[in-house]
Formats: sequence, structure tokens, C-alpha cells
Amino acid sequence: AETRPRIVITLPGTGGSPSLTTEVIADMWRRNLGVDVEIQQVEWATFLQDLHRNRLQAFSLAWQADYPDPHTFVDVLFRTGSSINNTNYSNSEVDELLRQANVEADPVRRIELYQEAEKMIVEDAAWLPLWWGVEGKVLVKQRVEGLTFPPLSVPIYQYVWIDG
Repeated sequence: AETRPRIVITLPGTGGSPSLTTEVIADMWRRNLGVDVEIQQVEWATFLQDLHRNRLQAFSLAWQADYPDPHTFVDVLFRTGSSINNTNYSNSEVDELLRQANVEADPVRRIELYQEAEKMIVEDAAWLPLWWGVEGKVLVKQRVEGLTFPPLSVPIYQYVWIDG
């Protein structure tokens, strides 16, 4: 019998089922790439330890902007040596563009530098982004007050109250 390559997708979490998204991806890889795929869930501490020691073959994580600026994605996630560069991506040309962007005072030129870096990152296939959430339509009763929807984050419920 022919041995098929094996891919292990590791996810943080225990006791539950993997997300439908992960199961669908694993099924697509099995059918279209001819590989055996195992989905493995581990405790968060184990996941982080294995991630930082480069022990994971494939994994899924989410990231959202801390502030509305390309730095919070491009520099933080792809600069060589960044503590959150979980794929250990390294490209000296990208690093130089990011260094320039970090000190550039002209906002238009700064964005151009980040765009150049992003193009290189995409060409290098440093990541396989599965999706980017977009704000959907939300129905809220008129009595709900104080609910806000920041453009780069999830709704903020801290200051929500029901009127009446």
C-alpha cells in the first residue's frame, strides 16, 4: 500500500470538537492533495510551548489589530525576530522596508513602504490566511444603549446598558 504524506494540524483547546473550518480544510487537503491529515487539540500551555519551539507542522491562530495601523500586522507578525512571528518568516528586504516604515514621518510614504513589504510577504507565501472577518449587519433593539462597533475589533460591551 502506498504511504501518503501526513500533516498534523494542531489547535489549542481540549474537550471540544475542532472548528468546522478546520475540519473542512483537512477534508479538502485529503481529497485534493492526497495527504493524511490529523487534527490534534492540546492544552493552551502545551500549544504555546510547542509553537515557540517550532514543533508544530500546521496550526491555526487568530490575530486582530491592537490599533489602526499596518504596524500591528505587518511588522509585528512578519519582522524577523518578532516574538509574535510564529512562522519564523525571515526576509532581510522585508525587514529593511519595515525598519524604514517605522521611522518614516510622511504618512503616504510610510503606507507605501508597508505595501511593498506586504507584496513581498504574499509572494513568499509566509502565511496562508484563511479569511478576514468583515463587519456584518447586526440588529439591536432600541433599548440597547452604548454598544459600539470599532472598525478593527469585536463589539465593545463594557459600556452597554438597557434603557427602560
